[in-house]
Amino acid sequence: MSAQAQDLARRFTEMNDAIIAKVEQRSAAQWRVPMSGEGWALGMAAYHVALIYDRTTSLLLAAAAGHSLPPISREIIEERNVQDAREHADCTKEETLTLPRENGRKAAEALGGLSDEQLQRTTASPLFGRSWTTAELAEGVVLGHAQGHLADFQAAR
Repeated sequence: MSAQAQDLARRFTEMNDAIIAKVEQRSAAQWRVPMSGEGWALGMAAYHVALIYDRTTSLLLAAAAGHSLPPISREIIEERNVQDAREHADCTKEETLTLPRENGRKAAEALGGLSDEQLQRTTASPLFGRSWTTAELAEGVVLGHAQGHLADFQAAR
């Protein structure tokens, strides 16, 4: 087992647990209050974060296996976010809490299962305009995306 992978999984799990705790603390009234960032309600933003775990983990595992990343652009991401926001605008607190628990567990397992060789593997990313190691993708995309939203959850009242 890779110590670096285990550290990534541990930090991801701690961050995911913090997101779950913030969601659990929110009242029904707070659930629909728009937050900073995308302007989504807290409930939708929490659902979005956990939904994205599967997508970012899939990218991470593709890179770890030596595959090219799909041609992703900011426009594609924004369109998908708008679609997700429409489809899940009325998500309940219960279903939102289920998603980070399930998808978060899978993401942590994927992170923790990477070898040092896989973490150092490099792949090109059209979105980011340069090559990234799998470790950099884990930090910047899997953990980074959720950390940005966690900051919004912590600032939300």
